[in-house]
Amino acid sequence: MEGECSGRPCRGLQRASPSPLHLQCHGMTWCPLSEAWQFCSGKVGQFPGWVVGEIYVDEPTSLRVQCLGLRAVWINDILLSADVYGREDSWTSVWLPEGLHVLRSRIRAKGQSKQFRCSIEKVAAGDEDSVPWSGRVGPLLPDVIDGALPTGWISILMSNHHAEHTLHGLSVRTGGSHGHLFTVEYDSTLQVAPGQDVAAPLRLVPIAPTTALPCPVDLTLKVSFGNSRMLPLAVALPCRLSRGQSFAYTFRDPDGSVQLANAIAPRTDSCRLHSGGCPVLLTFHGTGVSARSQADSYKFKPSGSADTTPFTFGPEQGWLCAPTRHGAHNWEFGGRETAMAAVDALVVLSCAHPFGDGTLCPLQANANKLLIAGHSMGGHGAWHAATFYPDRTLAAMPLAGWLGKQTYGDANVFYRHDVGESFVSPEVQSMQYATFADNDVDRLASNLQGCGWRDCHTLLCT
Repeated sequence: MEGECSGRPCRGLQRASPSPLHLQCHGMTWCPLSEAWQFCSGKVGQFPGWVVGEIYVDEPTSLRVQCLGLRAVWINDILLSADVYGREDSWTSVWLPEGLHVLRSRIRAKGQSKQFRCSIEKVAAGDEDSVPWSGRVGPLLPDVIDGALPTGWISILMSNHHAEHTLHGLSVRTGGSHGHLFTVEYDSTLQVAPGQDVAAPLRLVPIAPTTALPCPVDLTLKVSFGNSRMLPLAVALPCRLSRGQSFAYTFRDPDGSVQLANAIAPRTDSCRLHSGGCPVLLTFHGTGVSARSQADSYKFKPSGSADTTPFTFGPEQGWLCAPTRHGAHNWEFGGRETAMAAVDALVVLSCAHPFGDGTLCPLQANANKLLIAGHSMGGHGAWHAATFYPDRTLAAMPLAGWLGKQTYGDANVFYRHDVGESFVSPEVQSMQYATFADNDVDRLASNLQGCGWRDCHTLLCT
């Protein structure tokens, strides 16, 4: 396998072992432009290129392919998805005849090197009634709150490893220690196309909603497609208290996926006196911070307290909601919608057992009374949400946030010192700018007139 950067060949790609095949780039110098910039400036040191390799198949077969660190790959003229984030969850499949085949991928990176890895494995033959597939429980799981499960949404990550046959006829049954305590709601018409990965949403519903569940909850989901093998998947739901600590809840996102947020209930019942319900402190986390860590950062203890004195968590007269969304700059576009969906789900949860009975809701959250905060990337999220929803915002406090992608380090530069700029017409550039211009919150800052706010700049905060 070999690559090219700005007309200069690159070497150093190695074959690790025949099964699976690992093609990895080991920190070679790609081009003189990168060498000239000791600090690897992202504005000037970015480089484009291609990596090209060959695969020999000794018989017609179905293969599954996983390429980490790349956006997409071609095998011959077949376009396959890759995983630029390197999460090692996603595979795709392709059928190849006997012979030599070309694998290639376009790359773009900055600095001195580009690292990636492709794994290729042979898939069992199977037929329409026994398609090889795999599955696992998604990482976003709700907590059992004071013995109740007000939100039971989870996802099953399913992968069809065959390149020709579709998975259909989904069946999910409960079993294990506590499986008899639940029914499961899911879409039995779900189909998984050849080579496709699907995060299938399903909901665990307690048979007796007001009866306390055991702690923790352990059950098994028995998942199958048609006449394919049954796959047992273990589910463990931890337990949390309804007051005094954060808890996780799940919900359906506007895009149909299952998402997660953490919440802390009001420390006192006085917010019931507020007209329309309890206000919500909506807080956005920064890069690398979990929703639970973000929620648990809202804590205090009296001055002079001993180290053994426990912290007090959350607001006194309102709910705290800490959503999350995977991916870089995850509070823009879909991430913004996810955050607001988390608030809407909290409104429903705050009226369900153990916080209410669906009719009597003394602590019901009010989605139109938001105090919005966040730090770093979450600071941008706070700016973003507040300027988009000023009618729902009581006050905003972005900490160390950035206003737009062009001002966030050197990772998001668009048409600045870019070799491709001279080849793109001003009309096309203006259309491309328009696709993300609404994420530059300084353009929308006037929407916050009349709202309380406090901004803390990166250089002034620690």
